[in-house]
Amino acid sequence: MLEYEEKKCERCNNLFECKAEQIAQCHCNTIPLSIAERKFISLEYKDCLCNSCLKDMKANYDQMPMSYQENQYIVFTEKYHLERGSCCKSACRHCPYGFTNKKVFNASFLGS
Repeated sequence: MLEYEEKKCERCNNLFECKAEQIAQCHCNTIPLSIAERKFISLEYKDCLCNSCLKDMKANYDQMPMSYQENQYIVFTEKYHLERGSCCKSACRHCPYGFTNKKVFNASFLGS
């Protein structure tokens, strides 16, 4: 049974050792990531990242604003929604959960 697997980082293509079978010894376990940070990374990458890229993604997330002002409105960013932890189903501009409130036109009632 393999103790580790050699993988290529999905972000930078560098090789690293993934120890998913011994997660306590895996490099990714040494970088504390919140649930929101994990979700942020998983929105862009589906496979493992190397230590350097995990640190960079964590730093990028930490620097993101929670909101910004647009005219008289406060617009919540993707980070705000990830920190909130769930979708409010309000069709927010920066919804990371994929919710949209667009109605799909159904032409079946027209006899088409």
